[in-house]
Amino acid sequence: MHLRFEEARSMRIIIVLAVLTFGLGGCSNCSRDPSQTGLGCEIVNQTTGTYREDDQAIIEQTAELRKRERELQAEAIRLEEEAATLRGERRALTQRLADLNRETANMSRQLSELLQEEAADRQELARLQQREAEMANQLGAAGGAGSVTAGEIARLEAKKASLQNDINALMAAL
Repeated sequence: MHLRFEEARSMRIIIVLAVLTFGLGGCSNCSRDPSQTGLGCEIVNQTTGTYREDDQAIIEQTAELRKRERELQAEAIRLEEEAATLRGERRALTQRLADLNRETANMSRQLSELLQEEAADRQELARLQQREAEMANQLGAAGGAGSVTAGEIARLEAKKASLQNDINALMAAL
């Protein structure tokens, strides 16, 4: 009976070795993903250091991704600052344009007023020229009559003074 126990024990060892041999021997094509492997591949991956290599690769990738994330965050901050600067410059340019439009409108209004004043001044000048011509005619008539009274001279001098005042006012306005 003892022999049978020894034979059974030997058979079990042979079966375990066969399972391990076939199980581990077929692990050369084992997946590196623990969720995709069987017990034999897990043992192979654990004993060969595959999982440690994968863990190290993941740690390195994570570090690289975090570094890239910090770079992108810094770039985003720089771009936002640049955008804020550009918005400020645009507001300033928009304000300058509005100022220029307002100033141009004021100049147009002033030019229109000057043209109107010029037209009024031309009309006033024409009236003054007419008054001067009338005065010259009156002086000529008075001189041609031969005898001029003191009252006529005073009236002509008053007209001359009034005409001179109007001419001076027109000159000052120009």
